[in-house]
Amino acid sequence: QIFRASIMIVVAALSLGSRTVMNNSSEEEEESFFHTHFFGKPTNLRVFLHLFSFASFFGCSMWVSFVAGLVMFKNMPRHDFGRLQAKLF
Repeated sequence: QIFRASIMIVVAALSLGSRTVMNNSSEEEEESFFHTHFFGKPTNLRVFLHLFSFASFFGCSMWVSFVAGLVMFKNMPRHDFGRLQAKLF
């Protein structure tokens, strides 16, 4: 889990690295000023990193919850499974 947390921190740091300041000359720019000022314009790399990190986290969660958990439940002795679940959660 430390690996996952460190990856999330690196992705957050990379995605928040470049900030831009806009000219507030029109209403449309004023509405998006907060988003662009604090998060910057979305680039291909930032979009890819966000999608990749979310998909990895979601995929790992689904795998552990629905596939690995059921396989372990059906194939391990009850006490061993209980100890494993205690360590995981």
